[in-house]
Amino acid sequence: MTDGESIKKVLDGDSSAFRDILERHQDKIFRLCAGMVGDSNADDAAQESFLKAYKNLSRFNGQSQFSTWLYRIASNHCLDMIKKRRAQREESLEKMTSETGDSSWLFADKSSFTTDVEKRETVKFLLDRLSPDEKIILVLREQEGLTYDEIAETLEISLETVKIRLYRARESLVDKAKSHHLIK
Repeated sequence: MTDGESIKKVLDGDSSAFRDILERHQDKIFRLCAGMVGDSNADDAAQESFLKAYKNLSRFNGQSQFSTWLYRIASNHCLDMIKKRRAQREESLEKMTSETGDSSWLFADKSSFTTDVEKRETVKFLLDRLSPDEKIILVLREQEGLTYDEIAETLEISLETVKIRLYRARESLVDKAKSHHLIK
Protein backbone atom coordinates (compact mmCIF):
# COMPACT_ATOMS: atom_id res chain seq x y z
CA MET A 1 0.00 0.00 0.00
CA THR A 2 1.34 3.48 -0.86
CA ASP A 3 1.36 6.48 1.44
CA GLY A 4 -1.52 7.96 -0.55
CA GLU A 5 -3.62 4.83 -0.16
CA SER A 6 -2.87 4.62 3.57
CA ILE A 7 -3.73 8.29 4.05
CA LYS A 8 -7.03 7.87 2.21
CA LYS A 9 -7.95 4.89 4.41
CA VAL A 10 -7.09 6.81 7.60
CA LEU A 11 -9.11 9.82 6.46
CA ASP A 12 -12.01 7.47 5.61
CA GLY A 13 -12.05 6.27 9.22
CA ASP A 14 -9.67 3.29 9.22
CA SER A 15 -7.19 4.50 11.83
CA SER A 16 -5.37 1.14 11.73
CA ALA A 17 -4.06 2.08 8.26
CA PHE A 18 -1.78 4.59 9.96
CA ARG A 19 0.29 1.61 11.14
CA ASP A 20 1.44 1.16 7.51
CA ILE A 21 2.62 4.77 7.45
CA LEU A 22 4.34 4.36 10.79
CA GLU A 23 6.16 1.19 9.74
CA ARG A 24 7.22 2.69 6.42
CA HIS A 25 8.70 5.88 7.91
CA GLN A 26 9.62 5.13 11.53
CA ASP A 27 13.32 4.42 10.94
CA LYS A 28 13.90 7.64 8.98
CA ILE A 29 12.02 9.76 11.49
CA PHE A 30 13.80 8.12 14.42
CA ARG A 31 17.21 8.81 12.81
CA LEU A 32 16.25 12.42 12.19
CA CYS A 33 15.11 12.84 15.79
CA ALA A 34 18.21 11.10 17.15
CA GLY A 35 20.39 13.43 15.12
CA MET A 36 18.53 16.46 16.38
CA VAL A 37 17.78 15.70 20.04
CA GLY A 38 20.01 12.70 20.82
CA ASP A 39 19.33 9.00 21.19
CA SER A 40 17.88 9.29 24.68
CA ASN A 41 15.09 11.63 23.49
CA ALA A 42 14.63 10.27 19.97
CA ASP A 43 11.85 7.79 20.80
CA ASP A 44 9.72 10.45 22.46
CA ALA A 45 10.38 12.95 19.68
CA ALA A 46 9.53 10.43 16.96
CA GLN A 47 6.34 9.33 18.74
CA GLU A 48 5.22 12.93 19.20
CA SER A 49 5.98 13.64 15.54
CA PHE A 50 3.84 10.72 14.37
CA LEU A 51 1.08 11.74 16.75
CA LYS A 52 1.13 15.27 15.30
CA ALA A 53 1.11 13.83 11.79
CA TYR A 54 -1.88 11.63 12.62
CA LYS A 55 -3.83 14.51 14.16
CA ASN A 56 -3.07 16.77 11.19
CA LEU A 57 -3.30 14.21 8.39
CA SER A 58 -6.27 16.02 6.85
CA ARG A 59 -3.97 19.03 6.33
CA PHE A 60 -1.62 17.08 4.08
CA ASN A 61 -2.46 18.44 0.64
CA GLY A 62 -0.30 16.15 -1.48
CA GLN A 63 1.68 18.98 -3.10
CA SER A 64 4.89 17.47 -1.71
CA GLN A 65 5.92 13.94 -0.91
CA PHE A 66 4.38 12.64 2.29
CA SER A 67 7.87 11.88 3.65
CA THR A 68 8.83 15.54 3.18
CA TRP A 69 5.74 16.64 5.10
CA LEU A 70 6.57 14.14 7.84
CA TYR A 71 10.20 15.35 7.99
CA ARG A 72 8.91 18.91 8.39
CA ILE A 73 6.71 17.91 11.32
CA ALA A 74 9.54 15.98 13.00
CA SER A 75 12.16 18.66 12.43
CA ASN A 76 9.87 21.40 13.77
CA HIS A 77 9.06 19.29 16.82
CA CYS A 78 12.77 18.63 17.45
CA LEU A 79 13.59 22.32 17.04
CA ASP A 80 10.95 23.12 19.67
CA MET A 81 12.50 20.53 22.00
CA ILE A 82 15.98 22.00 21.46
CA LYS A 83 14.77 25.54 22.18
CA LYS A 84 13.05 24.40 25.35
CA ARG A 85 16.11 22.44 26.48
CA ARG A 86 18.45 25.34 25.65
CA ALA A 87 16.34 27.74 27.73
CA GLN A 88 16.42 25.32 30.68
CA ARG A 89 20.19 24.86 30.31
CA GLU A 90 20.77 28.62 30.23
CA GLU A 91 18.78 29.02 33.44
CA SER A 92 20.79 26.21 35.05
CA LEU A 93 24.09 27.67 33.86
CA GLU A 94 23.21 31.10 35.21
CA LYS A 95 22.29 29.56 38.55
CA MET A 96 25.52 27.50 38.76
CA THR A 97 27.79 30.37 37.81
CA SER A 98 26.08 32.73 40.22
CA GLU A 99 26.52 30.16 43.01
CA THR A 100 30.14 29.25 42.21
CA GLY A 101 31.23 32.52 40.63
CA ASP A 102 33.19 30.61 37.98
CA SER A 103 32.27 28.88 34.74
CA SER A 104 35.75 28.06 33.40
CA TRP A 105 35.34 24.37 34.29
CA LEU A 106 32.62 24.12 31.62
CA PHE A 107 35.11 24.84 28.87
CA ALA A 108 37.89 22.47 29.88
CA ASP A 109 40.02 21.00 27.13
CA LYS A 110 38.61 17.86 25.53
CA SER A 111 40.95 14.88 24.99
CA SER A 112 41.36 13.32 21.56
CA PHE A 113 38.83 10.67 20.61
CA THR A 114 39.74 7.32 19.07
CA THR A 115 36.84 4.83 19.06
CA ASP A 116 33.68 4.93 16.94
CA VAL A 117 31.56 5.49 20.05
CA GLU A 118 33.80 8.38 21.01
CA LYS A 119 33.61 9.77 17.47
CA ARG A 120 29.80 9.67 17.58
CA GLU A 121 29.90 11.38 20.95
CA THR A 122 32.24 14.02 19.53
CA VAL A 123 29.88 14.69 16.63
CA LYS A 124 26.95 14.92 19.06
CA PHE A 125 28.99 17.22 21.31
CA LEU A 126 29.70 19.52 18.38
CA LEU A 127 26.18 19.41 16.94
CA ASP A 128 24.76 20.33 20.33
CA ARG A 129 26.80 23.53 20.18
CA LEU A 130 25.32 24.65 16.87
CA SER A 131 22.23 26.75 16.46
CA PRO A 132 19.03 24.81 15.76
CA ASP A 133 19.06 26.03 12.13
CA GLU A 134 22.64 24.84 11.65
CA LYS A 135 21.94 21.52 13.31
CA ILE A 136 18.80 20.65 11.35
CA ILE A 137 20.34 21.41 7.98
CA LEU A 138 23.42 19.29 8.72
CA VAL A 139 21.34 16.38 10.00
CA LEU A 140 19.01 16.47 6.99
CA ARG A 141 21.90 16.61 4.51
CA GLU A 142 24.71 14.62 6.11
CA GLN A 143 22.80 12.06 8.15
CA GLU A 144 19.56 11.65 6.24
CA GLY A 145 21.05 12.27 2.81
CA LEU A 146 18.29 14.59 1.60
CA THR A 147 18.99 16.53 -1.58
CA TYR A 148 19.19 20.31 -1.50
CA ASP A 149 15.74 20.46 -3.11
CA GLU A 150 14.26 18.11 -0.49
CA ILE A 151 15.81 20.18 2.30
CA ALA A 152 14.38 23.37 0.77
CA GLU A 153 10.94 21.80 0.64
CA THR A 154 11.18 20.32 4.14
CA LEU A 155 12.33 23.55 5.76
CA GLU A 156 10.22 25.74 3.46
CA ILE A 157 13.20 27.84 2.38
CA SER A 158 14.73 28.64 -0.99
CA LEU A 159 17.40 26.49 -2.62
CA GLU A 160 19.87 29.37 -2.32
CA THR A 161 19.13 29.65 1.41
CA VAL A 162 19.79 25.90 1.79
CA LYS A 163 23.19 26.30 0.16
CA ILE A 164 24.10 29.30 2.29
CA ARG A 165 22.93 27.73 5.55
CA LEU A 166 24.66 24.46 4.79
CA TYR A 167 27.93 26.25 4.02
CA ARG A 168 27.68 28.31 7.22
CA ALA A 169 26.71 25.26 9.30
CA ARG A 170 29.73 23.33 8.05
CA GLU A 171 32.00 26.31 8.77
CA SER A 172 30.51 26.66 12.24
CA LEU A 173 31.01 22.95 12.93
CA VAL A 174 34.67 23.23 11.96
CA ASP A 175 35.06 26.36 14.12
CA LYS A 176 33.52 24.55 17.10
CA ALA A 177 35.85 21.58 16.58
CA LYS A 178 38.85 23.91 16.44
CA SER A 179 37.79 25.87 19.51
CA HIS A 180 37.48 22.62 21.47
CA HIS A 181 40.87 21.45 20.17
CA LEU A 182 39.36 18.48 18.35
CA ILE A 183 40.99 19.45 15.06
CA LYS A 184 43.78 21.83 14.09
